Amino acid sequence: MVNLTEGAISMLFTGDALETDVILQVAEITLVKTQNQNSNNERYRIWLSDGMFSQQGMLNRQLNDLVRSEKIQKGSIVQLNNFVLDEIKNSWIILIIDLDVLVEKCERIGEPMLFKTEGNIYSMTRTLLPVQTASISPHSDAAGSVMGGSWPNVTSGVHVRSAGMVAKRGSIAQKEGPPGIIPAAALKPVEKAFNQQFHFCTLSDLEGTENNSIVDVIGVVSSISPSSPATTKVGTEIQKRTLQLNDMSGRSVELTLWDKFCNVEGQKLQFFCDSRKYPVLAVKSCRVKDFFGKVVSTTPDSQLFIDPDFPEAHNLKAWFDNEGKNANSISISRFPNMVRPEVLKTISQIKDESLGTSEKPDWVTVCATLVFIKVDNFCYTACPICNKKVTDNGDGKWRCDRCNQYVDECEYRYILRMQIQDHTGLMWITAFQESGEEILGRSAKDLYYLKYEEQDDEKFSEVMRNILFTKYLFTLKVKEDTYNYKKGVECTLEKAEVHFQTETKDDLDSIAKFKMEDSGSLHLESREYVAPTMNRSQNTANMDRESGVSIQPGSYNNQYIGSRLPMTGSTSMHTSCKSCGGAGHGPENCPSSIIVNGHYRGSFGYGASPWVTGSGENLKCFKCHLFGHWAR
Repeated sequence: MVNLTEGAISMLFTGDALETDVILQVAEITLVKTQNQNSNNERYRIWLSDGMFSQQGMLNRQLNDLVRSEKIQKGSIVQLNNFVLDEIKNSWIILIIDLDVLVEKCERIGEPMLFKTEGNIYSMTRTLLPVQTASISPHSDAAGSVMGGSWPNVTSGVHVRSAGMVAKRGSIAQKEGPPGIIPAAALKPVEKAFNQQFHFCTLSDLEGTENNSIVDVIGVVSSISPSSPATTKVGTEIQKRTLQLNDMSGRSVELTLWDKFCNVEGQKLQFFCDSRKYPVLAVKSCRVKDFFGKVVSTTPDSQLFIDPDFPEAHNLKAWFDNEGKNANSISISRFPNMVRPEVLKTISQIKDESLGTSEKPDWVTVCATLVFIKVDNFCYTACPICNKKVTDNGDGKWRCDRCNQYVDECEYRYILRMQIQDHTGLMWITAFQESGEEILGRSAKDLYYLKYEEQDDEKFSEVMRNILFTKYLFTLKVKEDTYNYKKGVECTLEKAEVHFQTETKDDLDSIAKFKMEDSGSLHLESREYVAPTMNRSQNTANMDRESGVSIQPGSYNNQYIGSRLPMTGSTSMHTSCKSCGGAGHGPENCPSSIIVNGHYRGSFGYGASPWVTGSGENLKCFKCHLFGHWAR
């Protein structure tokens, strides 16, 4: 039979010394209800009895498993190894940090009464022993070693000393120096700026990092841009800065600072770079994104450390000052001044190649003609703050549901639905504010007043007609979107240019490409051709010697491939020649086109074939299907 510590409850709250371990019985145990019902956040209230008095306590979360497994239940007898008294809402309780279960279940011992904690309460704890870090709370005590020097506090004049312990699972271990008791110390929530463990990812390793990964990076800030406003997806405006980080791997990456980091840290980095004092920047918990390369950006949980005092930062600083400043680095990011890769496509290629259906949008350039514009609802009334749609309140003010406020004046923004056409097909595109102004050359407000206030439909129609059937180079953002629960590819206009120089250059490049293919086709291996029976008025042997073409009876070795249709495959693609009626070649590769006696004959139908006697009754024109002449 285990005996309870008689009078333990009263001695705990009066400060009397306890010569033995405190053994108490669990009189009651209940689950504390919280808003967050996560099992990791559960807390249990426990009533402890010494047979005479009872007092409430609170179990440490690390002891919850004992309750769930019913090792601790009503009637259990426990031995308190580590505890502390604390006042919560004008009520004193026993915070139990560690205990041992002596008896899992037992009948109630004695008739305990509630102990009234009146007057002064003496702080009572057990002897300080090494405990697990996970068991530490602001209500418990711990021993640590004093490190470093001391310095006076400017405001209070009190000398401050730094002390710390390694925050690892298991028993607390001092970093250095002999252990010492710190009297009258309080345990507070950790200050993250002074207690960090980094796992740095080199910039070269970022190239293989998955999208949306959270990493720690460190590098030298070689450049930084001024702060500029940006609009989020929800329509709010925040500040952002972009800077370039370099490290010893020979790579550089673009880092975007968002919101609060643009002010203090951003201004400090800007000052250093303007002074040509390129600082080392360590970023804790930044996000990796794929955007034409790898970029990193801060998150609300990120932390920035400028010129931190640890070995990685010192090594980076020394490297940059000695050689990194003048070394060429390879960027793994797409910087703002880089040209976005835009591929020239036709309308049919956008559909056939399923562009825009991947995770990232596709950027293409289409040379097409603007053939139709929907004039109904060509613009909308917008909030001057977030650019979202506003509604007329009826009293001269406009209400924005996004900003939840009223504005005196609204803006008018384009939302043009247009149809473009090239030689392969038609497609719909959408042009918003900037691109709409670029095409129409007028603001949406001007056209709105022209149509609805002045009601000058003729002039409005003239503005629209003037841009129809104009050929542009359209830069489109092709992205799959969901509207009314239906998925579809949306093409958004980014810019439209009348750029004849670029279009002409593309045409010349295409011509040069075809020429290269034709010149390469001259070296293709010879193909057999069975010539038709024809009456020749010339000596074929002489022709063979002068033209350099070997003609054997019943066969023809074709060494000249027509320029209009390169033959890169089998000659079976031609069922019959429309010029001579033979098989195995087309009219553009017909033997009648071969150089004969130093003259080019019949390639494009200039004159009658010298190989045909009389009026050419054996052959007919492949265009008009009449005999006696060649197609011109």
